[in-house]
Amino acid sequence: MMVRINANKRLLALLAAPFLGFSITQAVANESVAVVAEAIFSGVDNCRTRSQLITEVVTARESGVPLDRLLAVAGDDRTLHRLVQNAYESDRPAREQENAFYDACIDDIKRQIEQM
Repeated sequence: MMVRINANKRLLALLAAPFLGFSITQAVANESVAVVAEAIFSGVDNCRTRSQLITEVVTARESGVPLDRLLAVAGDDRTLHRLVQNAYESDRPAREQENAFYDACIDDIKRQIEQM
């Protein structure tokens, strides 16, 4: 029995199927594959957004914006707070920091998938 899922989830399932070890037919027929695929793509988008923030933080630092102002923007989000502080205080170039964060974030998503 094929479960009805919307077109976006079906597309995500098709894109993620090979990485999750499913055939295209299995992926389209299995709503859980679509849900996992949606979580993966959402996670990747989050990795991209947060890694790009690193460059913004370094640019702000180079423009003379004090760390406490940037931390205030991060609010109560401890993860974001740590990300801003690490990016601000690092001597590494912005692009290098951004790429390293993105790679680590993607590796974390892969580990989470393997544990499913």
